[in-house]
Amino acid sequence: MANLKDWFDCFLNAHGNELTELIVVIMWMISKSRNQSLFSGKARDATQVGDYAKAFLQEYWHIHKRQASRHYKEHTKWVAPDEGYLKLNVDGAFDADTAGVGVVVRNHLGQVEAAMASRVEGACSVEHVECVAFLTALEFARDFGISHFLLEGDALNIVQKINSREPDLSLTGNLIHGIRSYF
Repeated sequence: MANLKDWFDCFLNAHGNELTELIVVIMWMISKSRNQSLFSGKARDATQVGDYAKAFLQEYWHIHKRQASRHYKEHTKWVAPDEGYLKLNVDGAFDADTAGVGVVVRNHLGQVEAAMASRVEGACSVEHVECVAFLTALEFARDFGISHFLLEGDALNIVQKINSREPDLSLTGNLIHGIRSYF
């Protein structure tokens, strides 16, 4: 019996990133709308959810310099770590109402070994949340005794700051320093 991850992997291989991203964002928006309805009495109808998902993806694709087209010239595929290593994929999410981070740990076969997600209170920017995502992954690895791992995230500006030897005097500088202290 296939699990949700297997379904998404199959769907991604068959239909590509854009359609898979659209479905994931719509599912997320439906869940978010349901939670808003349950906890704050604010409900969105299906059209609003669809419009919000479309606007979110267009902004996401614009930020990541991708065109909202049906075809990609290049398909990026997840690359497994070497045997004996784990890969920690991290991501942060931020909007005006809430923020959160997630970590997925996979082995050399691409199998999920562990995963976690948590809310981030007091987040002030996307960069802040992305830094917290990296710190969370490093703390997760430390707490669970994961010592041989690769750390991967999609926030190129944060990755460049982590890899730089220059002091970071930006608002996220203290977080960058904390991340660097793990290496």
